[in-house]
Amino acid sequence: MANDGISGGMLKWAEYTLLLVLIALAGVLLPEFDYLAYVFMPLPVMFMTIRYDLKYGLIGLGSSVLVLLYTFQPFQPDIALPLLQYGTLGIVLGLFFKKLESSGRILVYIMLTAVGLAVAASGTAYLINGENPLVLSSEESQALSRQWSAMNERMRIIDEEEMINAASGDGAEPFQYLTEVFQYYLPAYEVVAAAVTAAFTYVLAIFLLGRYGYKVQPGPAFSEIHLPWYSIWALIIGLGLLLLGDSFNVTTAKIGKNILFILSNLYFIMGISVFVHYFKKTKVSLLFKILVTFTLLICYPISCICLVVIGAIDPLADFRRLTALK
Repeated sequence: MANDGISGGMLKWAEYTLLLVLIALAGVLLPEFDYLAYVFMPLPVMFMTIRYDLKYGLIGLGSSVLVLLYTFQPFQPDIALPLLQYGTLGIVLGLFFKKLESSGRILVYIMLTAVGLAVAASGTAYLINGENPLVLSSEESQALSRQWSAMNERMRIIDEEEMINAASGDGAEPFQYLTEVFQYYLPAYEVVAAAVTAAFTYVLAIFLLGRYGYKVQPGPAFSEIHLPWYSIWALIIGLGLLLLGDSFNVTTAKIGKNILFILSNLYFIMGISVFVHYFKKTKVSLLFKILVTFTLLICYPISCICLVVIGAIDPLADFRRLTALK
């Protein structure tokens, strides 16, 4: 902090802390914007950690938690859990950037850290209020119901007669099925959501650090990211648990399906990476590339399946010959 002067440094630290408190309050008071709050929440703590050191990042985070707990009375300890979760993520992100790690490695580490923090936060919430994190709460069920109704209205799937039946309870079956499926894959959804949120935070962090003149080690291009060959064991384990569960144990099958759900999202990203690689490398007219992309978008169900399959095979097939280039 000596570089900024004592008073100037303390003022800047106070600004970061105030910004963190405001973002946390927005996440609590405006539930419709809570996801944006979670994306931005790590950034002030990250800047405190990079600009000063770990001690000031921890003090800023602790001060923000105390302000948040004092603001909402009676005492509700679980209300500060998201702030602790994403604030800690900001500290970890700041430490990685301060050590000038490769941006590609930072992205992997921060996504894994986000998943671990999400699991820890869910477990802590269960200890505090007794709510099972693997079961939809009443608020989550109501939010899902509102989204279901809004989707049906926008897509004009339900006509007036069907809406009358739904109001009388006859149309509850599709929504009930949707709720059961969502709850079945809730563990995998939480993992994917935590990783995606961390990725968005990482992109914003890279942009802001570059904007303010901080040195950031470059990472690999999107078309060059890949999984190591041994990642295929995750797929083998998921499929093995699924097959064992279908024969012997329902819980084992659920674990296997959730693993496969997580992997399908990861393989989808890897498949897009392979597509982008050949999109840039193939020497054909731009019009032909646009037509191919447009066709893939129109046939998106088949395209998604193909991209997932390509992403799953790529660790062994090495379509882009990235290992040979190294």
